[in-house]
Order: sequence, then C-alpha cells, then structure tokens
Amino acid sequence: LNQVLDLCRALGHKELKELEAANIRLMGRVYSNLGSKQKALESYNQALDLYRTLSDKEWEATTLNNIGYVSSILGSKQKAVESYNQALDLYRTLGDKEEEATTLNHIGRLYSLLGEKHKALEFHNEALPLFRALDHKEGVVQTLNHLGLIYDDLGKKQKAIESYNQALALVHMLDDKGWEAATLHNIGSLWD
Repeated sequence: LNQVLDLCRALGHKELKELEAANIRLMGRVYSNLGSKQKALESYNQALDLYRTLSDKEWEATTLNNIGYVSSILGSKQKAVESYNQALDLYRTLGDKEEEATTLNHIGRLYSLLGEKHKALEFHNEALPLFRALDHKEGVVQTLNHLGLIYDDLGKKQKAIESYNQALALVHMLDDKGWEAATLHNIGSLWD
C-alpha cells in the first residue's frame, strides 16, 4: 500500500488523489484491525482531509464514521459523537437513509454509554422508523435491542419487554440465531 501511496502522491491527478485517499483509509482499517487505534485515527484523519479536498461527500461520511468508531474505542466519546453527527449531516444531504439510520444508532449507543439515556432514546427512536421504512429487519432488531437495554437501565421493564418481544418476532422471521441468542439474553437479564 505504501508504494501505491507514494505513486499517487507523486502523480497528483484527481483519480490518483481518490486512490490515495482510499489507500490511506484502508491503511486506517488495517491499523484498526491490528489494534493500533491511534495510527488508525491518524490515517482516517488524513483520508478525511483528502476526501474533503476532493468534495467526495460519500467517502467523507464513511471516514467520519470510521473516526467516530475509533475515537469511541480510544475513550474520546465526545469526539466520536461529533464525528458521527458530521457523518449524519452528510448522509442526510446525500439521501442515504440506511446509513443515516445506522449512524443514528451509533450516536444513540454512545449517548447510552455516556449515561445520557433519554438522549440515546431519541436517536434510536429516530433510527427505528427509517429501518422499518427500508424493510431493514436486522437494523430494526438491533435498534429494538438497543431500546430494550436503555428502557431496562431506566427501570422501564415493561417497555424493555415490548421492545425485546418485537425484536424476537423479527429474529424468528430472519432465522438469525445470533440475534435470537442476544435478544433472549437481554430478556433474561431483565431479572438479574
């Protein structure tokens, strides 16, 4: 990747700049997968600068999501929220409803981790109808599980059960054993 990167930088054409940005972003992914989160963040920030220079809103949004993810793992939850919010604005501008819903869930999950449960509910409740409108059943299941966890944290057991039961009905339609196990675990944890 480094040789391709050097070539892209030397030639400087727009198409090569796009390739350079993609290679830097992929290096960020490799660093992230290898556990070098700080190096991943540096690569993602370099790629972000290039995507902004190229006015490539789609890859800019994707890279902001990557930055949000890595920032969260590094403990910079507020930085992660900022990155996800920037990505959310771009996905809305692009009209990408699936990525909008996914990013809303990311933000909701972060607010939940920050202890801001009511704010988390707002984001998950905004994601849910988008996933339903897209008939994205896995997204619905994931969101319902997030909602159930938050309702449980807030002491609203009945609302948590309702969310989990809705998720479980969809999981059975999907025949997804992983989500079935996760949802049943969440239901069981209501009585811990």
